Amino acid sequence: MRLAILGDEPSTLTIEMDTSLLIAAEANRRGHDVFYAWPQKLTLGASGPEAEWWGMDYSADGRLPKDTVSNPERMSANAFDVVLMRQDPPVDERYVSITQMLDFCTVPVLNNPTDVRSFSEKISVLRLPHLCPPSIVAIDPDEMLRFIADSPEGCVLKPLNEFSGHGVLRLKKDEPDLRGLLEKGTDGFAKYVMIQHFAPAVAEGDKRIYLLEGKPIGRMNRVPAKGEWRANIHLGAQPAKFEMTPRDEEIVEGVAGLLSEYDLPITCIDIIGDTLTEINVTSPSGIPEINKIYGDGHEKALVDYIEKRANS
Repeated sequence: MRLAILGDEPSTLTIEMDTSLLIAAEANRRGHDVFYAWPQKLTLGASGPEAEWWGMDYSADGRLPKDTVSNPERMSANAFDVVLMRQDPPVDERYVSITQMLDFCTVPVLNNPTDVRSFSEKISVLRLPHLCPPSIVAIDPDEMLRFIADSPEGCVLKPLNEFSGHGVLRLKKDEPDLRGLLEKGTDGFAKYVMIQHFAPAVAEGDKRIYLLEGKPIGRMNRVPAKGEWRANIHLGAQPAKFEMTPRDEEIVEGVAGLLSEYDLPITCIDIIGDTLTEINVTSPSGIPEINKIYGDGHEKALVDYIEKRANS
């Protein structure tokens, strides 16, 4: 198999936290040819999407990713058996342009760029209102203030297209300058945001369940650092084991049904308490942390699936 990974620039990757690198290492271990490029190298012409692809000999042996790529060669993305789209958000104009260029691929792209573009990680939970917390997507300050006034514990404001807790704000009902926080979070009421009722259960952790074709292949509970209410690994949260509850299983089943309408096989979901807060489809992460607490090898299921799609 010839596998192409379109990810972030190698010098920016963090070995301990990067799922893409584990996929590359497992594919290399199986004898597959792995090639790597980043968005700056991608172009689109009459012959389709092309990039300067670097051969990647990565084996998770401690070498820096930038030291495992060599022999760059400009090739069509269609020269490979499958392409993995693994660059991190924000899902901005640049990101959307990348998905539009990859739409021209004639080989499988995972996740499907058309569906990644149309499936908002934040907004899509509202298609499962019985599973998510009370939420609105808004830009008007009066509408947001009305919604916050009806929340028992205040709310959380989330930018629609960011990740890893970037731009997330806690909104308390008695905040003296609540309108000012809303103005900040929306860039002067210029950008839509999601506002969700705050869940005190986040103090016990934010559960991440990694899904492949809608079925769990790994999970962890991200416990916030002391004095921090955001449960992001990048912000110091620690991964821990947890046992899935019947409610967790109900949420997985609901999400699997929704995802069946799309070609988004590699995903992960976030659950706080008993509510679904996000469905991650752009560059689902967490396998290194899951391996750390449950044992190595969770990336093998991902490579099994990639091989299946390459041969389909």
